[in-house]
Order: sequence, then structure tokens, then C-alpha cells
Amino acid sequence: TELPAGWSLATIGVVAEIIRGVTYSKADTLTESDPDAIPLLRATNLEVDSIDFKDMVYVPRSVVKPQQILKLNDIFLAASSGSISVVGKSAQVIKTNGETFGAFCAVIRPQNIHPRFLSYWVQSPEIRDHWSATAKGTNINNLKPSDISETKIPIPPVPEQHKIVEILEDHLSRLDASVALADAMEKQSSGLRRSLLKAAFTGQLTKEVASV
Repeated sequence: TELPAGWSLATIGVVAEIIRGVTYSKADTLTESDPDAIPLLRATNLEVDSIDFKDMVYVPRSVVKPQQILKLNDIFLAASSGSISVVGKSAQVIKTNGETFGAFCAVIRPQNIHPRFLSYWVQSPEIRDHWSATAKGTNINNLKPSDISETKIPIPPVPEQHKIVEILEDHLSRLDASVALADAMEKQSSGLRRSLLKAAFTGQLTKEVASV
């Protein structure tokens, strides 16, 4: 597709650093209270555009490289999984307390781009589909750092990146609010349905009709 005027086409490797996760064995794991322990996130900690910091593994500081410590605005990504639907799943780091991440995961660390713009791009259906097709394997579906790095990305001028993020977040917040309202209405209607059925089979419903 032809890019808008002022936009350029690059690869993720040009605008971000790709970092693969920590390799460790089960024998390496520590308890949370160990003074040498660093909390480690796995793909199971990834939710929809968020990270669950519960149920983490703890590994010794000695197996973790400095660049493998999460930073704000990093994009935490599931890079390998037996389930193709998990590969490419990601969330931006909006808080951190010195966590690291496992070998089946990767981090995209934005450098020359608006972090949220890049995060939304890698969550887009086009990129998820592309990465799923790239990662497909017989036993384990694996997205290599080079696969991520070589993925193309359209880059608008910086002010437009900020504007796109601003508009996206406004619309997405409205969508989230609508979904929450729909869920609440569904629960309310489900409760009403149960009440009506109970009333119907306890004689209460016909009493109410007769009294009208």
C-alpha cells in the first residue's frame, strides 16, 4: 500500500532493540525471599494488552544480563509456544520493579519511535497474522529475534505518531467502556431471566399478572 506523504518504511530493528529472554533450568529457581532472587515473567503472565505480575518464577541474578531487566515502555512479547495463538502476543511495560523475562519470551525496546505507536503496531492483526505464519513449526512455534527485527513498519513523522496514539487511545477507552457496559447489561439481563423463570414456576408470575 502506498504510504501517506511524509511517512517512511523501515523495519522494527531500525527503531527498536530486540532482546531474548533468560535461559535457566528448574534447578536454578529460588524462593521469592532469597536476597539474590530476580522475579521472572513468562508467557503465562501475558494478558490482553497487560501483564499479570502474579505467579512469577524467581531466578538468581547471575543468570540475568543487565539488558534483560525490564524497562518502562518495553514491549513484552511471547516468542515461542506450543500454541500458535500465543506467539506474538504482547503488552507494553507500564510499571516494573526489576523483573526479567524467560527464554520463550522477548522484549522489543523502542529507541527511535513513539513507544505506544510501536506497541499498537505489533498488536495489529496484520502483524499477529504475519508472525503466526512465520513462527509455525511442527512441535514448537518459534519467532526468532531476526523475524521480529526484520518486520516492516510504516513510520509517520513524530508529531503524527503522537496524534495517532492520542486518537487510538481515546477510541479504545470508549470501546472498553462500551464493552464494560455491555457486560454489565448482560449480567443484569441474566439475573432478570433467572428471576422471571423462578417466578414462573413458583406461582408468583401468574399472581402478578392476575393482580394487574
